[in-house]
Amino acid sequence: MQNLLFQSQNLAREGNPTLQFLFVVEIQRRYLLDQCCWIDEVSADSRLSRRVYGWSLSGVPCRRGGIWHGGKHYSALGLFWIGGMIDCWVVEGSLDADLFHLAVCCTVLPHMQAYPRQRSVIFADNCITHHFQNWITDLQYKGSLVHFLEPLTPTHNPIEDGFKCGRSWARANCDRLHTFQSPEHFIRESLMSVGYQQARHCVHNCSTFGGIPAYESMLARFDAGERAPM
Repeated sequence: MQNLLFQSQNLAREGNPTLQFLFVVEIQRRYLLDQCCWIDEVSADSRLSRRVYGWSLSGVPCRRGGIWHGGKHYSALGLFWIGGMIDCWVVEGSLDADLFHLAVCCTVLPHMQAYPRQRSVIFADNCITHHFQNWITDLQYKGSLVHFLEPLTPTHNPIEDGFKCGRSWARANCDRLHTFQSPEHFIRESLMSVGYQQARHCVHNCSTFGGIPAYESMLARFDAGERAPM
């Protein structure tokens, strides 16, 4: 008998496939694509702009030297929708609950609208700093809706792919780093480089929409002009 070796997958007990599927169906049933926004945090340091790939002669390993330390640590909160990255807030260090609330007030709240208008529904993951009521109350007071993703479902959050696009921009433009006033400006520019076409690709990869065939008709309706009031 032939022995086959497969890569193992680690599945968390907290993840419930049934609840995840019901969440996806409910979101697609209730909301239009341009009503949905996603928020999340991303961290960065001096390794952000380092290239992963390079060139070398045939048969010669591609290597380079350097001091591989992370340097200063930065955190960013991004607001994302089908049109791309709407806004982001960058700070040196980590985002605690108070800084997260401040970031939401400065970055998220000004762009959100009352449901059922465009950009009126927020999706966030289950990070502990997201479960403080103050920022939720601020959005609900404005008329926006807030939903939390099912536990351990990062593929339901297309902003994760948006962050990858931002990192790719940073690596491609690392030579321009010295032209920015500060690393915070460079990180912001890299995240804000995510535009409409990249956002479409990110949302398509997101299992909330792309994992179900209904996404194609949903996107077709969006392109045909069936959208939420502005």
